[in-house]
Amino acid sequence: MKSMYRKYFAISLLILCFFSCNNDDNQVLFEDSPAERIAQGNSEVLSLLTSEAQGYRGVYFTKNDEFGGFTFYLKFNTNGTVDMTSDFDLETAIESSSFEVRLGTTTELVFTTRNHIQKVSDPSTDGLIGTGFKGTSVFQYYGNENGNLVFRDVRNKNSSFLELSPTGFASFEAESIMEAEASLAQRQNILPTIDSSVFQLLTVQNSTGTSNFDFNYDALRLYANPQITLSDGNVVEYNFGLNFNETGFVVSPAFEYEGEVYEEFLYDENSSSYVSSVNGTTATVYLSNTPSFFKDDVNGIGKVGRQIFISFIEDGVNPLTSPGFNNLIETMEFNVTQTDGRSDWVYSGLAYFAVPDPSGDVRVDVFFSNPSNPNLERAIYLLKPVTEDNKLFLTFEGVTNQLGFELFQQLSPFVQFWASVEGMYYTDEGTFSSDIVSYPNSSGTFTSLSQSNLRTYGLWLN
Repeated sequence: MKSMYRKYFAISLLILCFFSCNNDDNQVLFEDSPAERIAQGNSEVLSLLTSEAQGYRGVYFTKNDEFGGFTFYLKFNTNGTVDMTSDFDLETAIESSSFEVRLGTTTELVFTTRNHIQKVSDPSTDGLIGTGFKGTSVFQYYGNENGNLVFRDVRNKNSSFLELSPTGFASFEAESIMEAEASLAQRQNILPTIDSSVFQLLTVQNSTGTSNFDFNYDALRLYANPQITLSDGNVVEYNFGLNFNETGFVVSPAFEYEGEVYEEFLYDENSSSYVSSVNGTTATVYLSNTPSFFKDDVNGIGKVGRQIFISFIEDGVNPLTSPGFNNLIETMEFNVTQTDGRSDWVYSGLAYFAVPDPSGDVRVDVFFSNPSNPNLERAIYLLKPVTEDNKLFLTFEGVTNQLGFELFQQLSPFVQFWASVEGMYYTDEGTFSSDIVSYPNSSGTFTSLSQSNLRTYGLWLN
């Protein structure tokens, strides 16, 4: 028995020695207190931010599963202020505000007073009322990757990031504004013009051949939803946000297709396209005279929910209405005001009645406001519809009211838009939204295939 007790006593001593050694190791590993380690981490981040005399270029994707990103230029000063500009909008003047590096869940960078970066969280942003771009002013520090400082929004860790890289500028004040304005110009370069087609394609060329996607770019959200129709008729979709810069744009998440990853697209001024070259393959975003494939949405026109299509000025603006169509309306309105007694008339909108009458005709009405008449003036034109190969062909049949006769010459370009010889291409576009309102009504677009620069967006009644 005494021998057994001695064994237990020896084992107990070994256990005590083991824990004693572990405690000694802990004291060596953590000589500083938690508060001291936190302060040291904060100090290191603050030192990194203020060490760049010419500041940082910040790429900020607020939520890359819904929106694109913006570029910010930030110079952090040792007095707790930050000088900043961005390509969020046309207001590119440098503004100064306050920032802090402090402890949250971890080390955080907080922009404490208003500056350009708060614009991404403004819920009153036109077209995004109530949400804005879902951005933040509080960022968690995630690390230093080869000189680039990475921060994330704790609410959207998987889809949001702010990455700061040294600008390398000689003059922060001059060059940051210049690059922000160049980025804004690139954001315009990707859009259709008055004369260009509205059909935007993404084409990938590799050893297997050429693959064409409809790019489906949302200029308000800076977001793309490329779609490709496979040989079996199935449609495959991709999604990514765009962040523009002075040479083109980058996408997040990266576009991965047939084994290659495309992330940076450079603008080619000669072809007005954006090109990404990877391992002998290319992905190109450009404007085409036709879509990559014709959806069958047109077959729903005239059925319940797709009976009267309207587009009125009072309902606001959506970028799906093309510059070319807006120019057509402005020219038409000007020509109407040159006729006797109509100098103060203003174009109000249009309606396409898609349900055929007993004669098989549909009609298009053009509306004008007349200060002398409390009711809208309208010119009415009849057309015969035929759907073929997912295209809508409307043949002009005649005029049904006096104003239509009187203004036929002035409105003939508008009639020709609907009576496109090569047909009309129709697409459903979800619920209606504009820069001022949103409605639960279904919306859609009509594009002339004879004049592919002309596209109108509107909503459906009935």
